[in-house]
Amino acid sequence: MPGLDRKTIASINFDKAVERILADVGSDFIYAPYLNFVYQFARKELIADVNQSLLPALLNFSSQLL
Repeated sequence: MPGLDRKTIASINFDKAVERILADVGSDFIYAPYLNFVYQFARKELIADVNQSLLPALLNFSSQLL
């Protein structure tokens, strides 16, 4: 099954990734309000969902994260 091993997933700095996304969202006038809300107020849930989705046994490209 494709996916990442737990050591690789543990090395990902998800909080830094979210901060970078929030910085990029500032220039988007259409989706920014919605994305900004998700990344600011559902950060922990989003990170947990992405973290679980990256595991080899659970990787499913057809599922939506949000």
